[in-house]
Amino acid sequence: HFFDVLLLSLLFSCSFVCICSTMDVSGSSSGTDTAETSRLKATAQAAKAEASFLRAELREKTRQLEEAHVCLRKLEIDAEQYAKQHHELLAGQALLAAELARAQANTQAHSQAHTEQLMVLQRST
Repeated sequence: HFFDVLLLSLLFSCSFVCICSTMDVSGSSSGTDTAETSRLKATAQAAKAEASFLRAELREKTRQLEEAHVCLRKLEIDAEQYAKQHHELLAGQALLAAELARAQANTQAHSQAHTEQLMVLQRST
C-alpha cells in the first residue's frame, strides 16, 4: 500500500511538472501574469523537488525490500537445513532405539540362558 501511494504521488508530481513546463508563459507583461508565472514556476520547482524526494524514497524502500528478500531467502535455506538435520536426527534416534531393543533382547536371552545353566548345575549337585 505504501508503494502504491508513493508511486501515485510520484506520477502526479511528474505530470504536474510536465504540464507546467509545457505552458507558454512567455509574452506575459502584466503584473498579474508575472506573478502567476512566478507562482507556477515556484510550484513546478516544488513539484520537481517532491518528485526527486519521492524517487529517492522509492529507491530506498526498494533497497530495503531487496535486503528483506535476501534475509528471507537465507531464512528459507536455514529452515531447509534444519528440517534435513531434524529428519537425520529422527532417523538416528530410530536406529538407536532399534539397537537398544536388540541389546535388551540379547541381555534378557543371555540372562535366561545363565539362569537355566545355574538351575542345571544346582540339580546336578
